[in-house]
Amino acid sequence: MFEDYRRKLIALDTIDQHLLDTYSNATGEINIMKWNLVKRLRSLFHAILDIIEVNQDYNVAQTINRMIADRLSIIELFFEEKNELIVRLRFYLYVLDDLTTEKEIFQKAIDNKSSEEEDKKQLEAEIDKINDDLSWYEGKVGTIKDQLSNYIISDKVLEKHWWRFKVEGAEIKGKYSYADLYQKFFSCDANMFSTIISSLSSNVHGLLSSNMGNSISKTTAHAAINVSRHLLASYFDAMCTVYPDERTFIIAFLKERTQETINTDSINRGF
Repeated sequence: MFEDYRRKLIALDTIDQHLLDTYSNATGEINIMKWNLVKRLRSLFHAILDIIEVNQDYNVAQTINRMIADRLSIIELFFEEKNELIVRLRFYLYVLDDLTTEKEIFQKAIDNKSSEEEDKKQLEAEIDKINDDLSWYEGKVGTIKDQLSNYIISDKVLEKHWWRFKVEGAEIKGKYSYADLYQKFFSCDANMFSTIISSLSSNVHGLLSSNMGNSISKTTAHAAINVSRHLLASYFDAMCTVYPDERTFIIAFLKERTQETINTDSINRGF
């Protein structure tokens, strides 16, 4: 199992290097976000092996697996969509959600009576910058909304910055949970794997079961690396979604080097 994972990591490195050579100079916020997610995933997949073999910490390994699953879900959600305007709407709401959260955190720090005055002034300056960014991206959302005039967009999606919104026919409404996304995108048994990934929240949030011991046994090591192997297979699927022009290269390379197959449904997604 470990040798299989190492072999697929070599394939990952080769494919990522090919993508780097081809796309690293791409401009625009969405392309930058896309490439940063891909690079970060590569680091996380390698970190899993070090954590298991060197640090021998099962909980950290499973926490990283959950991080990988969330990032894969984000990539798939963004880039399965063929309508670029919808991708841009999702991206702008994604940014607005992050800015709003950051502003709330800074405001709570300012309101804290124990905060130093100098710190408050710095935070207020940061909030002014955030407000400028919020106004700019809200304007972008308004423009995209006008361009998507053939869609009915829920007011709640826009007001609450629900970037995980659902597209149902000509309606944009509601939002996916991460558990929904696990079922939607992962290439193995969706219901089973969604349950496994969701259960890793105990490792992420430090619940009791994750604090009863950290050491890696043969059983726990295989459990962690098996989750990673499934996620790595989903990563190769995702790259066919994110970079549809490279799908022929990715499929042929994996078939030659690892006998890995790609979910054909994922091959036809993307724009």
